[in-house]
Order: sequence, then structure tokens, then C-alpha cells
Amino acid sequence: MITGKSALAILTAMTLGAALLGLSEKPGRAAESGDYVAQAQHNMQAFFAGTDRALPNAAPKPATGKKVWVIACAMAGEGCANPAKAAAFAGQKLGWDMTVQDGRLDPNVYNSLIRTAITAKVDAIILIAIDCGPAQNTLAQAVAAGIKIMGVYSLDCSQKYFGGKPQFTAQVSYCAKPTSDEATLEACYERFLDEQYTQNMADYTITKLNGKAEVIVMQEDDSVIARIVGEANQAWLAKCPGCIVHVVPFTGLDLLNGRIQSIATAALTRYLNANAVIIPYDAAGFLGVSAAVKGLQASGRNLELIGVEGLSGAISQIRSGSGQTFATGSPARWLGWAGVDALVRVFAGDPQVDEGIGVAAIDKDHNLPTSTPDYNGNARSDWQANYLKIWGVQ
Repeated sequence: MITGKSALAILTAMTLGAALLGLSEKPGRAAESGDYVAQAQHNMQAFFAGTDRALPNAAPKPATGKKVWVIACAMAGEGCANPAKAAAFAGQKLGWDMTVQDGRLDPNVYNSLIRTAITAKVDAIILIAIDCGPAQNTLAQAVAAGIKIMGVYSLDCSQKYFGGKPQFTAQVSYCAKPTSDEATLEACYERFLDEQYTQNMADYTITKLNGKAEVIVMQEDDSVIARIVGEANQAWLAKCPGCIVHVVPFTGLDLLNGRIQSIATAALTRYLNANAVIIPYDAAGFLGVSAAVKGLQASGRNLELIGVEGLSGAISQIRSGSGQTFATGSPARWLGWAGVDALVRVFAGDPQVDEGIGVAAIDKDHNLPTSTPDYNGNARSDWQANYLKIWGVQ
């Protein structure tokens, strides 16, 4: 997913207990065991199996005649475009007037589009990988105008790095019910990013390299979700006694201007014993980091490139065995449909429910998609048919 300053795309974003994982065992940490590699190997069994949970089994009757704008961080980026187009398609199935708008990775464009949506008197706005922070005041105007705000791959203004008042009406739910320390669905989402998204990446790195990983973590701090992913990876790897971590900063502008490859190359030259690189989203790979890694892989250097999302460019590299070698799969199109399901519940005045979205560990031997070019959820999760059924749509 392409990202830039204040433009979040990962995406696209954990262990909430065995019941939430839908597994008899759950990833975890047994510090007293002293065997970190064995624990990581155990965790990977669950991640390779996939952590999708039960799909929603009921929904209120969908409202009719709704006008909804879907504002994507950038339609040029697959990680933004896929959930945006999926949300529009799902809304059209309900007979809603759906419009997709391109945010072009520019906070000025985000704010302009929100103002235009207010003028157009839309009923709701679905934000795809656009945080509340860069558009806090404009979103407050939309809320005052009675517009519902739905966050998908997005963080509300109450998130600690923004420190403002919440503006989202709702967000896609990643848990059945927030625990006592998760008063909001946003906190549940952040735990999902930490304990599934990034723990999966760290455990794979530890397992693949047998606890002797020297890891370059590519850290982007001007994207909040990317920052969360990077910091969480550092925290997980810091628990591994035999692992070494080097943090290499970059910005969204570095990505968009093509400087990310030279930054990664310089880091790989400096840290000659590094055997893994972690990126906060797949686009950082196929927009530069992968190119830096491929040449070294071809020369015989043992080098893993660990990413997230499972977008088509990453899947192609994993399948070919060149460049990116692993991804934490996150189903982008499912997220778009889940955003519409969440909005159905908002219009009905019903509470949110767990949408069942988990992750799956993807490498050359596991979970490579066969029916789509990108990861689209576990094969056992027929989420599209389920949504149409519970919405009462033929």
C-alpha cells in the first residue's frame, strides 16, 4: 500500500484470546520457559492456520436511499484502492448511492473532499486508511452536519499521537467485545495491530532464523499506523535474547520520491550481518526495499524481507522467491465490505459486532492465494456470501 505523510495505508491492521482467534491454542509469550524460539514456533502454527474468526450471523435490515462517499488515501495504491472499491460495490448491492473519491495522499485533498461531501449532503463518509488527525476540524464540521464517519484502516483523533476528541461514528470491529482495558474499538484495533499483525512478523523472523536474527526495522514515524507497526516489531524482537535490531528511519516523502531504495541499500551495506529486513507495509517493499534486497539475495546472502498486507506485488515476489519472502496477510476487500456492514449497524442504531477479520502468515509454502492475485482471507471464510445473506440481498 502506498503511503505518505499523514496518509496511512496499511494497511491495512492482536491476540485477543482463543475464542477470538477461533483456535484451540493462541499465540503468546511464556517468559518463564526461557525458550523463545520454541514459543515463536508454537505461535506460528496458529498464524499459518489463520486467525479469521466466526463471521457475523445477523444484521439489522439495511437502511435504504443512503448517499455514501468513500474517501481512499490514494487510488493509485492497491492497499487503498481495493477496500475502497469493495466498499462501493457492497454499498451498491444495498441500493445505496456510492461514490469513491481519491485522496491522492494529500491531507489538503482529504479536507477538501470532506468539505465537498458536507455540501453534497451525504449521509456517511467511509475513510479508507485516512486518520482523523490530519482532518480533525473538517471531520468535526461533518459530524455537526449529521454525517456518519466510518473508519477503515484508520485511527480516530482520540488516538494518543493525535490527542484530540473522537470524530468517528464507528470503526470496523476486530473483537467481539472490548476488554476492560479496551474501552473503544480503536483500542481493540491497536491490539490487533500489535498482537497479530506484528507478532506474526516477529515470530516468523525468529523462527525462520532460529533465534539468531539481526534485523533492520524500517521505521516510518510520519504515518501513525506504520509507526505503531514499527514500534511493536521492535518490542517483540527485543524479547528475543539472540536477536539484534537496527532501526532505520524513513518518511512517506522518501517513499514517494524514490529514496527508500537508497536508504535500504545504505543500511544493508552498513549492517553486513543483517539477515532480515522488516517493512511496515508491502508498498515499501515493491517501491524500493525489495530492489535493495534482491541483488543481495542473488549474490547468496541469506536475507529475509518481512512485510504485511499480502498485496499482489508482494505475493508475486513471495511466489517467485525473490525479494519479499513473507507477509502477514490482511484481506483488503473484506475490510471494505466490513466497513459497509458496520455502517448498516450505525444507520440502524445497533452496536458493532466482531467482523471476524484475522490474519494469515504467508510464505512460499503457506497461504499463497490461488483465486485472487492478493490475499483475500482464509479460503474457509466466504465473507461476501455471508454479508449478502445477513443483509437479505439476493
